[in-house]
Amino acid sequence: MDKKSTTRVVNLESVGRVLLVKTKRAKHLRILIRPFKDVRVTVPYSVSFAFAQEFLFEHIDWLREQYAKMKVFEAQHVEEIEQTDKFPAKQARQELVAMLESLARIHGFEYGRVAIRRQKTRWGSCSGVNNINLNAHLITLPIELVEYVVLHELVHTRVKNHSREFWKEIHKYMPDARERDKRLRSYRLPLI
Repeated sequence: MDKKSTTRVVNLESVGRVLLVKTKRAKHLRILIRPFKDVRVTVPYSVSFAFAQEFLFEHIDWLREQYAKMKVFEAQHVEEIEQTDKFPAKQARQELVAMLESLARIHGFEYGRVAIRRQKTRWGSCSGVNNINLNAHLITLPIELVEYVVLHELVHTRVKNHSREFWKEIHKYMPDARERDKRLRSYRLPLI
């Protein structure tokens, strides 16, 4: 393999393919076991692949145990994944963009680009230049929570944090925003 490559592959019995991935963000060696993904070891640039492989073998018993648990989890959630594959992405884009445009017009917000994605970690986000990302899976939530997330991101075009000023601003347009935020926390994001 090319010396400049940032990825190596190790095949382990009872686990299969493990990716050793060098990344600038990694400060420590770390083993990641995620549902429906290859096992991955993040490797700081200052650490050799040989050392990372030794680290992997030192933790092989723990890895096999965790991997077996993950396989059980995957088997229990395979139906959810199949449903996600049939997800109506086009419908999500139409509905979410329409709501964003409507709330922005009603309340006088301006924003940059809009992206609708199937994200794993966030319902929405707003960049420093006011581009808004919305999770396509929002359309599976009750409408009042979708409105909350969309308005939340629009308010971030004016206030870039979750300070008292942010909550004061959002309460101008949605007095029960805190209650909706609490309800939103009871919903989990899809696995993929």
